[in-house]
Amino acid sequence: MTDPNAPRKRLGCGTIFLWIVVAMIAGCAGLVMLGKSASNAVEQARNAPPSKVDKYEHWLNSNSLDQLSRTLDAINEAQGARLFTSSSLGVDSCTVTVDADVYDLKSDQDKRVIDQLVSGLCAKSYRRPFGDTKGNVRNVPEGGLNVELRDLSGSTLYRDLWTRQ
Repeated sequence: MTDPNAPRKRLGCGTIFLWIVVAMIAGCAGLVMLGKSASNAVEQARNAPPSKVDKYEHWLNSNSLDQLSRTLDAINEAQGARLFTSSSLGVDSCTVTVDADVYDLKSDQDKRVIDQLVSGLCAKSYRRPFGDTKGNVRNVPEGGLNVELRDLSGSTLYRDLWTRQ
């Protein structure tokens, strides 16, 4: 037991100063770690695509156009004629070019089927970067997805607009 009448041991100025220095060093270390964390977050934000449009453009460049072209080539082979000659994808548009001589030989019903097929393939190519789920139109641009079927001269044979509604 301690004697209640015994003099109390007081902390000296050196001990208090030491605790203040330790607290300051710990605070500075915490601020440095917080700064590094914030710097890493800023760097990640700079390196990340700023929007879905950038993600979409990257995906289109690497995969979607190739897949669309392969599908159209497979249809050409199955028909035994080169109906589809080229295709292009953009942020809000999909254009497929056909040989007008082959297209004009088709019946009106076959032309409607081709038009619908092109629209479906374009929409699928557009949806794929964001999840290829049936009816997924949430990621269609505000103005819609423009689908065009053109002949080699650039004349529009068919146009469709896929919207969010």
